[in-house]
Amino acid sequence: MPRLSKILQSALVAIAAATPVVTATVPEGGFATGRNRLAPPASDAASGRYIVELEKSTGPNARHEDSSAADSLVGQISSLGYEATVKEDFTAISGRFRGVSVEITNVDNGNNKNSADSDSSGVVVDEIKSIPGVADAWPRWNPHIALDAGDSCNIAGSGSGTTAVLAKRGVCDLFQSFRSTANAGFGYGILFDSYNQGAYYFDDLAASSDTLQLMAVTTASVGEWASAQVAKNYPLHLKIESDAQPAAFAAEVPSAGQISSFTSWGPTYENGFSPIVSAPGGVVYGAFPDGRLAVSSGTSFATPYISGVAALWFAHVKKDRAEFVRRLTSTALALPAFDITDGKVVGGGLAASLAQQGAGLVDAAKLFDYTTVLLSEPTLSLNDTDNRVSRHTIRIQNTGPEEVTYNISHVAASTISSRNSIWYPNTYYPPLLSATGSLSEVKSVTVAAGASSDIEVTLTAPGVTAESGALWSGKILLVRSNDELLTVPYIGIEASTYNWTPLHHSPESYRYDQTDGSLYPIDYQGLAYRPAEFDSPEVYFAFRYGTYEFSVDLVGVDWKTEQFSYPPQHASGSRAWHGSVRFQSYEGGGYMDFPMREIVRFNLGTYTTFRSFANGTDIPSGRYRIFTRALRIFGDAADPADWQLFLSDPFSIQLGDDPIPRQN
Repeated sequence: MPRLSKILQSALVAIAAATPVVTATVPEGGFATGRNRLAPPASDAASGRYIVELEKSTGPNARHEDSSAADSLVGQISSLGYEATVKEDFTAISGRFRGVSVEITNVDNGNNKNSADSDSSGVVVDEIKSIPGVADAWPRWNPHIALDAGDSCNIAGSGSGTTAVLAKRGVCDLFQSFRSTANAGFGYGILFDSYNQGAYYFDDLAASSDTLQLMAVTTASVGEWASAQVAKNYPLHLKIESDAQPAAFAAEVPSAGQISSFTSWGPTYENGFSPIVSAPGGVVYGAFPDGRLAVSSGTSFATPYISGVAALWFAHVKKDRAEFVRRLTSTALALPAFDITDGKVVGGGLAASLAQQGAGLVDAAKLFDYTTVLLSEPTLSLNDTDNRVSRHTIRIQNTGPEEVTYNISHVAASTISSRNSIWYPNTYYPPLLSATGSLSEVKSVTVAAGASSDIEVTLTAPGVTAESGALWSGKILLVRSNDELLTVPYIGIEASTYNWTPLHHSPESYRYDQTDGSLYPIDYQGLAYRPAEFDSPEVYFAFRYGTYEFSVDLVGVDWKTEQFSYPPQHASGSRAWHGSVRFQSYEGGGYMDFPMREIVRFNLGTYTTFRSFANGTDIPSGRYRIFTRALRIFGDAADPADWQLFLSDPFSIQLGDDPIPRQN
């Protein structure tokens, strides 16, 4: 299959190797929530992806089965005359569904398995259902997955190498969209870009997949068009032409010149100024590996742009990193607040929050040409209400041949509401607040040729409450009499970061019941867990702010949080800290050891199980509690008061046939 790097030329027509036309049948339910998948009609051959649910098992191993069940299933399907391979073992990654995704290839064994009659898929399903241990089976269009759920970040349903999916581009990196499409088994993935970032191919990504032959982004209008067609119950077709001529076309991109939605937001969780500066990185046409050119988006393109500017500076001016960064930030152009979701400028004409764009868009020409040099810090971090630094000194140097007067003023950027009512971070695009910060003094300063001058400035927070979570920013302007404009960006937040704790409340620990899919209290019915056999409590938690360290530990049943000291010391007995745990979902698989460190904001809720202690040793039989701990930002790890400390109810663990002390 030739790999293409041209612009996607039309709605659902793409250039690739000669392939039969795939007709898409639209199921009931339409193109809800902006995405739908294209699937072959029922008359296709029976080869493809099937979802097989295995019967629920009982006993201590019910939650985590090894690969023997999947291997046995493959063997039994093969005995029916098919070549079968397991594409995904859902049991290993999900506690809610015990089953596998199986790829079946038809073979002619005398039973006409290569038949493409309209009932062949149904025959295969019936044959799979007849296998002992199989609870149910579905063809590649899984009726248990809602067609109106998900986007390119989470493709709903599954397909085969001859099927295509048309999905709305989600808010995730492009590799995740590729992985989601490839894991779903589709041979072709087309994303319509609701964020108006352009149209292009992912030829390198497609080249890394054994099954995905085409991955591309087309314009948002395609999604609108497809929605209208499906609403009328029209089928959709993907036409692949080997001899089609690639063609580039002009398209209106409302977000051109604006800040991309996928760019990372600051500040750091200690309220340091971040990001530092912006550079072109959305729908960039530029160099790719192997001497090729391509269109793509991401910091992967913005970063080399800055690297190129740095190379010019180091090669033609001087190898001074500190001065380069100061020139970079002081000459950058602030961009307006732009909400890609609505496709329009917001904020009443104010610049976008510097927590989104940093100092602004790099301006290489000004970086080289300006004769005024910033000698002090390139950015000002005002910090939070506990650690506020309002007064700063700006030092500048006039490297020109004449005396110059600088007029000092201030311009505010948009102030955003950084968190909701229970202090979880507001995600893109955060609400804007009308209040802005201000510069207490406005004055001018005259600097002789070749001389330097210090300028004292005091910044005042907007008129909001100290715990409002208002994230405010802006720039101090130094306007030179020859029209040179130097700026010093700043950022501050109206909140106590220390009190903005990593956890809203205690993590919650439950017993998951495989038989009815319910969660019960951790010591429900007094049944012992067997972590060594992949049976443990489920610990649910969600971060609402960053933390230096978070851990899930096991302690004795009589241990109290008042005993905590850092670092915790291992001991034995009912009043001891026994150790942090290790998460591992299946035998021989990857694992993660607690504690977790340097956890950032915007971390979604999740749960963990555990198999052993973090050092790999088995957990002995006994009565335990789960001890969870998170260190506050600006906290001292050696001070227990700076930690959030939580204990679960007691429960039992059994290792092999070893008896559980203190339990009948």
